[in-house]
Amino acid sequence: MSLKLGQITTVVISSSTIAKQVLKTQDQAFSSRFVPNALQAHNHYKFSVAWLPVCPQWRTLRRIMIYLLYQ
Repeated sequence: MSLKLGQITTVVISSSTIAKQVLKTQDQAFSSRFVPNALQAHNHYKFSVAWLPVCPQWRTLRRIMIYLLYQ
């Protein structure tokens, strides 16, 4: 199932088994995100776990975030 939100087509996952596969097994393949122009204009996407692609900087920021959340 898909949902059109403006110009962006979004895939809707309605099955728990498919959701598990997408979120755990295939997470690297589905982790790319569209970065809005407003974030690109000021380079804010480079400092956010939500917008960075999976890379060493993303892993470092994620570790810091998890440490601070569970402190």
